Amino acid sequence: MKNKLIAAGIITGTLLAFPSGIFADSISKLTNLSQNSIESTKQGENFVVGVITDADHYYASVEYKDSEGKKQIIDIDFPNADNSNFKTGETVKSTNKDKWQHKKIGMHDVTIASADSISKVKQSIAQTDKPQNNTTQPFIEKNNKRTGKVIEKGSNYLMVKQGDVTIKTNVRKKVLEKINIGDTVNIYAENFTGSNLPIKEQTLYAQRSIVQKVGEPIDSNYIKFTGEVVSKNGNYLVVSNGKIKMLARTSSKVIQEINIGDTVNIYTTTVVGGMIGSSDAGSAVIEK
Repeated sequence: MKNKLIAAGIITGTLLAFPSGIFADSISKLTNLSQNSIESTKQGENFVVGVITDADHYYASVEYKDSEGKKQIIDIDFPNADNSNFKTGETVKSTNKDKWQHKKIGMHDVTIASADSISKVKQSIAQTDKPQNNTTQPFIEKNNKRTGKVIEKGSNYLMVKQGDVTIKTNVRKKVLEKINIGDTVNIYAENFTGSNLPIKEQTLYAQRSIVQKVGEPIDSNYIKFTGEVVSKNGNYLVVSNGKIKMLARTSSKVIQEINIGDTVNIYTTTVVGGMIGSSDAGSAVIEK
């Protein structure tokens, strides 16, 4: 999904979609849990109970089973990147099924539920059918990230749709070979540049990016360097494993969360040798 706003779809192990136009400020928390065990089996009613399978500041995607036991997806987006309460793995209830919007975007059917129909369910319930996604650690989400559906694939790039935003990013061959049109991917980038004008259809360009197909461990396609933070300055970290010092550039948000002495992982596309015993990471994602 963008999970912004979010796009034609996203995959979290199954095909998902992340459309736009849903407002986060209407989401409220659910405190009544007594009906949850019944609700999960009564999806034929005017509500469903499901699990958030992917989310970030821009979107949340909810997976549930319909009255026939088939997995379905409803999508919620946060145009102002203000989703701070709804996380992957949480159970939510969505009402007013009769008011959901059903759209055709490309080859995919997309279901959009108004955010005022969504409420949170406490986590004391059984979670037998909860989709699992452990490939991304929480700290990684602090890196500058967007998530969307691949709509075009070139020899060295991808075009990814996230709501009304299209993102173009270069991708290394090893990663590109495993990604197809329709797949959902995370794009971690130092910056997403483009027009600041409030136009409906916008194209952004990911600078110094790392692309991860949703459902795949990030270290399966990128160089991993683990060490202790020995210094930080501005948007840079210096990490040492005792033999080599690695310089990595990251976002100010990540820098603020890391202290000297912390042990971190750096995932990078390339390592450029500098002085003896020192190297620079190319595009980098930091995991604490």
